[in-house]
Amino acid sequence: MIAPYGVFEVQDGALNLAPGTSDMWVKLCELLGLEHISPPRVLSPTSSACSTGRRSKVTDTKLSTRAEWTTDLRRLGMPVGPINNLADVLADPQVVHCGLVEEVAHGTIGQLKQVASAIRMSEMTEGSVRMPPPMLGEHMIDVLSEYGFSDEQIDAWLASQVVLQHEHALG
Repeated sequence: MIAPYGVFEVQDGALNLAPGTSDMWVKLCELLGLEHISPPRVLSPTSSACSTGRRSKVTDTKLSTRAEWTTDLRRLGMPVGPINNLADVLADPQVVHCGLVEEVAHGTIGQLKQVASAIRMSEMTEGSVRMPPPMLGEHMIDVLSEYGFSDEQIDAWLASQVVLQHEHALG
């Protein structure tokens, strides 16, 4: 358990911050211009200085973005990190470098970004995403056939709408 810690809103989103020692607390207060605040005598989850998961608004304009806060706080040895949304994750330089997002053609919505496998094999010549996600019921006939149901039984289920086959798959 590290405390005080919490999620803090900054200009462009939120970040996690965990100044879990008295030394870190002092460094954080100095960075914020709050040197007059002394560290809690006991840093614990029940400390009055602890954040209990509530989000706080950071109003210091000198350090306004997640990237700026993260850089400056890491320089001080503080456990800190941005909370990324999906667009942030997809654009992350490490995600891009590792090829963890691939595009695949989807029959109805065009190009679709998919999370790729992080496992890479020496013989892999293509990406790990081989096909787009299926439409609802797109492979129903194939699946039922593979499980040994007869064409007559599958046709009866389709006719009574017990199962559905996406019209894209019917051609």
